[in-house]
Amino acid sequence: MLGMLVCITQSCDTPSLPIVETNDVINITGTSAVSGGLILSDGGSTIMNRGVCWSTGSNPTIKDSKTNDGAGAGAFESQISLLNGSTRYYLRAYATNSDGTGYGMTMSFTTLPVIGQAHEGGIVFYLDASKVHGLACAPNDQITGIKWHNGVNVPIGTTSSSIGSGGNNTRDIVNKQGSGNYAAHICFNLTLNNKSDWYLPSINELDLMYKNLKLNGIGGFAAGHYWSSTESITNTNAWYIYFGDGGKVTAAKDYEYYVRAVRSF
Repeated sequence: MLGMLVCITQSCDTPSLPIVETNDVINITGTSAVSGGLILSDGGSTIMNRGVCWSTGSNPTIKDSKTNDGAGAGAFESQISLLNGSTRYYLRAYATNSDGTGYGMTMSFTTLPVIGQAHEGGIVFYLDASKVHGLACAPNDQITGIKWHNGVNVPIGTTSSSIGSGGNNTRDIVNKQGSGNYAAHICFNLTLNNKSDWYLPSINELDLMYKNLKLNGIGGFAAGHYWSSTESITNTNAWYIYFGDGGKVTAAKDYEYYVRAVRSF
């Protein structure tokens, strides 16, 4: 491992910029990360400040966001916080002496998705155990009033209420009912924000949208009735949630309710 070099290539009477090495970025979450650096040369003058600086631009400086991790030579660790989710950042170590500020090599990293923030064409409302994959809903309603069925009740019989089932539900509904203007078909045919794999959420997915977004004032939801892709046990009704109070109810498929599409990532 390289040690600190002091006054190797310059006179100690003529300070130069410090030489600093940037550590890898580790422990990345949706809002934080860890990095740091190693002072390879103090430039012939005491290190007054050291840390890492970062920005969404490719050439961060100490005028951007930064840590202040003390003074002096040697290795240091930097705790980076208050980051935005699903965002690419550029970071490098810095060290400042009487001659100015020297910088290490620039590293790039991308934060993980965060519930309530934009990601992959929509707004994140669910993350699985990996914290990398989950579900996002469209930023706006697709329609404010449309029937669940395509003019006549065709029992589907294969829909599920579970998280992760909305995509299969939607495909089964469209396969049974065919073309037309109805809730599942609106989502199935949707292309939005360069994504074309949207679907009508299952009732449990819809419930997470209400709890994680609507209750926190995120997503611009109306205090209205939103269709799910989950059919009732009798096959005559389908489940919806009233976004005024979160109530889960079944209704005849010819009622005209709101639709908000979702996708998995």
